[in-house]
Amino acid sequence: MQLLLDKYAPHLKPGRDYRATTLEELKRTAVYRIDIKQWSGKRKKAADDFPGAFFYPYNE
Repeated sequence: MQLLLDKYAPHLKPGRDYRATTLEELKRTAVYRIDIKQWSGKRKKAADDFPGAFFYPYNE
Protein backbone atom coordinates (compact mmCIF):
# COMPACT_ATOMS: atom_id res chain seq x y z
CA MET A 1 0.00 0.00 0.00
CA GLN A 2 2.79 2.41 0.86
CA LEU A 3 4.43 1.79 -2.52
CA LEU A 4 1.22 2.85 -4.26
CA LEU A 5 1.01 5.99 -2.15
CA ASP A 6 4.67 6.76 -2.78
CA LYS A 7 4.13 6.43 -6.53
CA TYR A 8 0.87 8.35 -6.93
CA ALA A 9 0.97 10.76 -3.97
CA PRO A 10 4.64 11.22 -3.05
CA HIS A 11 3.85 14.54 -1.38
CA LEU A 12 1.76 12.76 1.32
CA LYS A 13 3.65 11.16 4.22
CA PRO A 14 2.45 8.75 6.94
CA GLY A 15 2.28 10.29 10.39
CA ARG A 16 2.15 13.78 8.89
CA ASP A 17 -0.67 13.73 6.30
CA TYR A 18 -2.40 10.51 7.33
CA ARG A 19 -2.28 7.81 9.97
CA ALA A 20 -0.02 4.88 9.11
CA THR A 21 -1.80 1.66 8.13
CA THR A 22 -1.89 -1.06 10.78
CA LEU A 23 -1.19 -4.74 10.16
CA GLU A 24 -4.80 -5.56 11.07
CA GLU A 25 -6.06 -3.12 8.39
CA LEU A 26 -3.74 -4.64 5.79
CA LYS A 27 -5.18 -8.10 6.51
CA ARG A 28 -8.58 -6.75 5.40
CA THR A 29 -7.23 -5.01 2.31
CA ALA A 30 -6.97 -6.24 -1.27
CA VAL A 31 -5.14 -4.55 -4.14
CA TYR A 32 -6.07 -5.38 -7.72
CA ARG A 33 -4.17 -4.65 -10.90
CA ILE A 34 -6.30 -3.62 -13.85
CA ASP A 35 -4.77 -3.63 -17.32
CA ILE A 36 -6.39 -0.83 -19.32
CA LYS A 37 -6.77 -1.64 -23.00
CA GLN A 38 -8.40 1.61 -24.09
CA TRP A 39 -8.52 5.09 -22.56
CA SER A 40 -10.35 8.27 -23.52
CA GLY A 41 -11.37 11.50 -21.89
CA LYS A 42 -10.87 15.22 -21.68
CA ARG A 43 -7.71 16.90 -20.49
CA LYS A 44 -7.64 20.05 -18.40
CA LYS A 45 -4.38 22.03 -18.46
CA ALA A 46 -4.51 23.41 -14.90
CA ALA A 47 -6.02 22.52 -11.55
CA ASP A 48 -5.87 26.11 -10.27
CA ASP A 49 -9.63 26.49 -9.91
CA PHE A 50 -10.02 23.43 -7.66
CA PRO A 51 -8.77 24.15 -4.12
CA GLY A 52 -6.82 21.17 -2.81
CA ALA A 53 -6.45 19.59 -6.26
CA PHE A 54 -3.09 18.38 -7.48
CA PHE A 55 -1.84 18.75 -11.04
CA TYR A 56 0.10 15.82 -12.45
CA PRO A 57 2.06 16.73 -15.59
CA TYR A 58 1.12 14.90 -18.77
CA ASN A 59 4.03 13.38 -20.67
CA GLU A 60 3.38 13.91 -24.36
